[in-house]
Amino acid sequence: MAGRPSQRRHHEEEVVEINLIPLMNMICILIPFMIMAAVFVQLSIIDTSLPTAVAPGEKVEEDPAKKPKLTLTVAMSKEGFSIAGYGGVLNIASDQENAAKDKEQPPFIIPKKIVGKNPDGTDILEFDYAALQENLIKVKDKYPDQYSIILLPESHVVYQEIIDAMDTAREVRSKDASGKEITRILFPSPVLAGGMR
Repeated sequence: MAGRPSQRRHHEEEVVEINLIPLMNMICILIPFMIMAAVFVQLSIIDTSLPTAVAPGEKVEEDPAKKPKLTLTVAMSKEGFSIAGYGGVLNIASDQENAAKDKEQPPFIIPKKIVGKNPDGTDILEFDYAALQENLIKVKDKYPDQYSIILLPESHVVYQEIIDAMDTAREVRSKDASGKEITRILFPSPVLAGGMR
């Protein structure tokens, strides 16, 4: 038997409430978890500078009383690291001891090292950071007042390799006879240059 019109209208107007309690519980659990996880995210900044811009034909005046400094450049290419110096005599390798005494020295190349084989039989090559650091220590011994280094990567060099080169040039860590770690600052002010092909 059909109900009265007032009863049918009452059933049609009935609104179903949404239960928000489970959603609120989930949000209350996720917010503290996300705040705790955000503490572990650490951003690091590498201090570097770009080369100064000089107009074509303009000369930079230098103080004659200043001791000449070495402009040290490390190029990163397919062959490996190339160390070159301008402004001083850069003698790293024994075969360069009797090099010409002009202000511009031919680059010294540290070839890449073989770290494995590809499935097709070709060699897997990586930059030799240990050899780079050994040679930079020799340069630092001759030029102790030098703190900047120019890194010149080719376009194919990946970002991580540039960062590893900066870290290698920044400092060297060793241990003394007692086992205490000693940190020696090498070139803490890298200058990143581009445009090498």
